[in-house]
Amino acid sequence: MKRRAGARIGAAMVALLAGLLLASGASAQTPPEAQLQQEPIEPAGLNPAVAAFDVVVVRPLAFAALPIGCAFFVPAAILTAPNGLDSMKEALEFFVTGPARYVFTRPLGEF
Repeated sequence: MKRRAGARIGAAMVALLAGLLLASGASAQTPPEAQLQQEPIEPAGLNPAVAAFDVVVVRPLAFAALPIGCAFFVPAAILTAPNGLDSMKEALEFFVTGPARYVFTRPLGEF
C-alpha cells in the first residue's frame, strides 16, 4: 500500500505533539514539595497563541529548512575553502548551525 506524503507529514506532526505532551507530563509527576522549589517553566509573558503558532507553524517550517541549508552548505564550503577554515566555519554557522539552533534550542514563543 502506498502512503501519501501528506500522511507522513501528518504522522510526523502527531509524533512531535505527542513528544511535547509526554515531556510536559513527565514534569507534572514530580512530588509537590519538589514542584515548589522549581522555577516556573513558562515565562510570565508567554502568550499561548504565540506558543501554539511557534509549535505548529514556525518550528516545522524551520525544521524543513534544515536539509535545504545543508544542501546549500556543500557548494558554499567548496567556494569558501580557498579562503581558509574561518570562512568555512562562517558558512557552517550561517547554513547549518544557526538554523539548527533556531529550531532546537530557541525558547518557545521567541522569534
